[in-house]
Amino acid sequence: MLQGEEIIRAYFAAWNQNDPKIRRMLLERCCAEDAVILIGGRQISGRTEIDVSIARFRRDCPDDIGELTSGIDMVGNWCCFTARVVRPDGTSYSEFLDVVEIGTDCRIVRVLTFTGTNPRLD
Repeated sequence: MLQGEEIIRAYFAAWNQNDPKIRRMLLERCCAEDAVILIGGRQISGRTEIDVSIARFRRDCPDDIGELTSGIDMVGNWCCFTARVVRPDGTSYSEFLDVVEIGTDCRIVRVLTFTGTNPRLD
């Protein structure tokens, strides 16, 4: 059973994995069957739909990788971290903050992804 930071690292490895069999294995280890990702006004529901979303990203951007840009802060069964997507030439895009809920079975049950930078205070 994965713990804390290992869960997030497996989640990242799944998003960075082009091989569908390895990706499914990683998702089974780190995501609950009914896990939900909320991002940009849309909801990705269930491990299968998450796998389909990752497969689409990997098809469109097979050499891009997600990388952490912060440590993983754990509070109870919640964690948060920042990350970005990096192209093979080293340029990055899609900076985001993820807030993740870990279930009692040590798998991700919910991911809230905030993309870009926070709005300015005026």
